[in-house]
Amino acid sequence: MTIWLISILISGPQFEGEWILVTSNQTTLTKLSHYQIKQIYLGKLDRIDGIPVRPVQLRKKDPVRQAFEAWLFPNGFDLDNYWLTQGIDSGAPHPINAGSWALAVVMVERNPGFIAYIPQVSEEELERNHLHILIIE
Repeated sequence: MTIWLISILISGPQFEGEWILVTSNQTTLTKLSHYQIKQIYLGKLDRIDGIPVRPVQLRKKDPVRQAFEAWLFPNGFDLDNYWLTQGIDSGAPHPINAGSWALAVVMVERNPGFIAYIPQVSEEELERNHLHILIIE
């Protein structure tokens, strides 16, 4: 596993506009609606069917994040600005920032209930990292 994680950090797939939402195989969560995903990333939903969920996001300029947010917020909503206006005292769980999608993979693998968007990868790569794709309804 360590060898593969090093190779994914160095030579991960090129992003071509396709992304997937993943979570750890250690969680029973299998599907989410667009509305639920939006609520999770806005800090308004932190449990689904009793399962704690926590969003992971990439850097603002990352093309995977830009594609994901364009899908999630089609009207150009600025998620970073939203969190600035929420302030520290809002109590809502801010998405965890990952410097790269490879780091997001590691974070999700090690933390059941974390969810992240990453470039579309093969089933074998998901299995090696103990992840599964969340179906979007």
